[in-house]
Amino acid sequence: NALVSQCDGIGSYDWSYQAEEEPTNFVLMAFSSSSPNSSSDCEFRKSQFDVMSYQTVLESVEARLLVYKQNESVLEENIKLLNIKVQLRDIALATLRQKLETTEQERDDLNMKLEKFQTSSKRFVPNGGYHAVPPPMSGTFMPPKPDLGFHTPPSDENEHLAFNVQLSLTKPAQDLTSRPSAPIIEDWV
Repeated sequence: NALVSQCDGIGSYDWSYQAEEEPTNFVLMAFSSSSPNSSSDCEFRKSQFDVMSYQTVLESVEARLLVYKQNESVLEENIKLLNIKVQLRDIALATLRQKLETTEQERDDLNMKLEKFQTSSKRFVPNGGYHAVPPPMSGTFMPPKPDLGFHTPPSDENEHLAFNVQLSLTKPAQDLTSRPSAPIIEDWV
């Protein structure tokens, strides 16, 4: 196959056809116009086009690189924050596990106490929710005092003379000035 290229005066290329005579040889053939400077002019324009395309690709790659660097710094910060969150969750998880273990231990202790209480209280028969427990035998028990109050109101028939009190209308006149006074300190000396 022969690959044929033609350069016109503007610098554009026309790839016209492939020849099928030689399938193993690829040869680039350029047909130029009649002027001798036209091939060098075509090559110059081609090199200018290549340079401009390389510059455009380079700018695009540099812009992508800048975006990738910015994304990298943002992602590194996100990774740091996520690592801190993971550490805090690990600490919280360890604390909660420790609390769970202590709570389970307390629950087991309370279950054991409950079982002991239930087995020890099986000998008592519940009576309305209460157990009859006798008072302790300390030997200091005293019987209750007798009730000396009157339960029936006195009637007129059983009126006792000791309860009859008569009020006098006048007060006896007594002279209270003759009281002995306390001794004065001068009298003691």
